[in-house]
Amino acid sequence: MNFCLWKTPEEIDELFTNQNPDVVKELADIAINLLSLLKYADLDLNIVVSEKVQELLERYDHLPQGTHRGDKGKG
Repeated sequence: MNFCLWKTPEEIDELFTNQNPDVVKELADIAINLLSLLKYADLDLNIVVSEKVQELLERYDHLPQGTHRGDKGKG
């Protein structure tokens, strides 16, 4: 994700619109590496993600919803 370094939030938002080819290739690389690591460690993606989401829900349950970047422009 080096192409995101030293960019403003607005510039990063622009990179992630319209299926930018650099972003698509980088995400594919990340997915390939993640799946390889999961196989090597004999881990199930569904299980590890579910456990992490539950942990995050418990940790941040006290925060009001809509306070993170992913909620921008929704609702």
